[in-house]
Amino acid sequence: MFQSQIIAVLLFLPLIACQVQGQTSTKSDLSQITELIGNYAVSGDKQDAAALEGMTHTDFRIVFRISDEQTITLPKSVYLDKIKTKEFGGDKRSVEIQSVDLKAGKTAFANVVLRSEKATMSNFLTFVKEGGTWKLVADTAFMEE
Repeated sequence: MFQSQIIAVLLFLPLIACQVQGQTSTKSDLSQITELIGNYAVSGDKQDAAALEGMTHTDFRIVFRISDEQTITLPKSVYLDKIKTKEFGGDKRSVEIQSVDLKAGKTAFANVVLRSEKATMSNFLTFVKEGGTWKLVADTAFMEE
């Protein structure tokens, strides 16, 4: 009897912790973020600037760590222009979500690996939830060797 009570407490403790932190819909949030990651990758592959516009936050930034000596930061407008002119995107990539970490139901971080025939990129994505909708606010990427 005592063991079953301990097991019940251990099973429900994460649910209680999520409620305390304001994460009443963690499963829903996680599935929304996972879907957003997939849509972000596919929209880049298809060079669909309109779709990317809708899923990225107004203050979206992309940071490319090219080498030890070179980092490029692009605001949303420049990134979308490069998608529109076909300078960025166009490669079919596989998406491997290594982790998603929700914070207080309003911020999330994901570690994602995007692989194409040309390159493998590690991406650290930052999300914010505003008005009930998750938006991508930052993508920090570097090419794996």
